[in-house]
Amino acid sequence: MMRIGFIILVLLLVVNAIVIARSPTTSREKAGLAMVDGRYSDAIEFLKTWTKNQPKDWASMVNLANLQAMNNQLSDADVNFRKALEITNHYSAYYEYAKYLWNTKQYQKALIYVKKALNDPKGNANVLYAKINLALGKEDDFKDELLNALKKNPKNEEAIHLLMPVLLEKKDFRLADKLLSTTLSQFPVAAALFWNGKILNAQDRPTAKKYFEQYLKYYPKGNYADECIHELNELQPTTNYENFRNEIIKKYTSIPSNPIGDRVLVAGKKWHYKVSWNFINLGRLSIEAIEKTTLYGKPVWKLRYFITSNPSVPIIDIDDYYESYVDVDFRYTIKFFSVTKIAGRYDYSLYDMDLDKGKMIVKTFSKEGIFRVEEKDLIVNAFDGTTILTWARKMIESNNFGKAVTVVDGDYEYSYILPNFEDTKIISLGVARPVKKFHAQVGYVGIAGLTGKATGWITSDWENLPLKANFQIMIGSIDVELEKVE
Repeated sequence: MMRIGFIILVLLLVVNAIVIARSPTTSREKAGLAMVDGRYSDAIEFLKTWTKNQPKDWASMVNLANLQAMNNQLSDADVNFRKALEITNHYSAYYEYAKYLWNTKQYQKALIYVKKALNDPKGNANVLYAKINLALGKEDDFKDELLNALKKNPKNEEAIHLLMPVLLEKKDFRLADKLLSTTLSQFPVAAALFWNGKILNAQDRPTAKKYFEQYLKYYPKGNYADECIHELNELQPTTNYENFRNEIIKKYTSIPSNPIGDRVLVAGKKWHYKVSWNFINLGRLSIEAIEKTTLYGKPVWKLRYFITSNPSVPIIDIDDYYESYVDVDFRYTIKFFSVTKIAGRYDYSLYDMDLDKGKMIVKTFSKEGIFRVEEKDLIVNAFDGTTILTWARKMIESNNFGKAVTVVDGDYEYSYILPNFEDTKIISLGVARPVKKFHAQVGYVGIAGLTGKATGWITSDWENLPLKANFQIMIGSIDVELEKVE
């Protein structure tokens, strides 16, 4: 997911889809696909085969142990966790074992192992350490570790959720305000919006109202939505906030009369783009509109992407495949599947976004190869790293600029289209075509020192077709240009 966010999102080219174009070959890859697909019993058997032949692959050993624990094969899980820790001292292995021990209520033992995972940069190990301390009656350590987690990662939702009730009870509004302000300066994180409203409700009721309303605007069916409605009705009983929430949901679920996807996409059509750096051919990006279909009762366009590197450039080894289902009016992603090549191995990921339930299920692998499943509150207009490009087409067609939410490695980030469009012409495939030149920026830093700044050229005719893009990296810039249409 991250690579698509960097290599394609900033390219501001478009289109999306999903289907397994390349079948897994090794038992590890077969296990990865089975895990993403929810076939955990199959994954266990594939991983048994893989770890027998590759006994030094500690990440696969951890994945096997976690799946065995899920299937209540606890003694087998414990054995495989220990095997992994004989191979590595990586914090992820210690964290996963500590989490297993926590779930099986072996708190003293869990405390030993979670301490070895506290260099986890996302703060998840600190949160687990806090929960273990609380279970052991160490309340002061509970608070301190949650603070440590938020120092590492101000957007750690579980840390916010666990810490804020403690600060509210102690009336430590100053510390709460400081922590929540830091989080909300980066992104309207669900837990931070809700708890900022709760904290402020005791001090500044009008501002509290604003945060509860913001929560419903972003997460109308999130975990805290019903409580936000309750709080708002207490603050202003005459306003129907249930209707307010339903109108937001309706805005994104109603079927528009003339959606942009139906106007600019043609089933079966393919667009091929050359990717180059200083006139050196780095590889190719190919995009295909598969079909218009229905997913979860909603009309969607299914889109497919391939990214392959030039084999004559040995320092780059990319062979990635993505499928995405995007709303027909390019308003949000519904489902996203990827196969990415990382350090010679293929990993799979799945993002399943259920707007009706307000949930996003993320199944993905860490860079170390640890499989994780997360459930998050879903923002109503969230895009994956490919469909953010469809949003760019929609924005340029309507001469709009602004920001959109992009899912990057399971976290929400902002992407921006900046004002000041320029109407001009460029030569593409031997033809002079009218285009809108525009500038974009992403709110995070990617591979190769990507700064987040990009320039794109999209045709200003009915086709609304991305022809060219340029984005900055640490040394020079990357150019992407349409070279063939099928």
